[in-house]
Amino acid sequence: MNKVVTDGTKVNKTEYLDGFQYKDGVLQFFPTTEGYVNAITAGTVAYNYVYNLTDHLDS
Repeated sequence: MNKVVTDGTKVNKTEYLDGFQYKDGVLQFFPTTEGYVNAITAGTVAYNYVYNLTDHLDS
């Protein structure tokens, strides 16, 4: 599945593939069992792990 947004002459394309999200062909993030991972692509590729912590009541 993908989404295409046109703003004047600029075209942004976002693609969704099995939980992985790509913007203009560059990986943005993907899910994990504990949360998700942001892909940081400024210069070199790095990953920022985001955890969703819940208690026994899922709150």
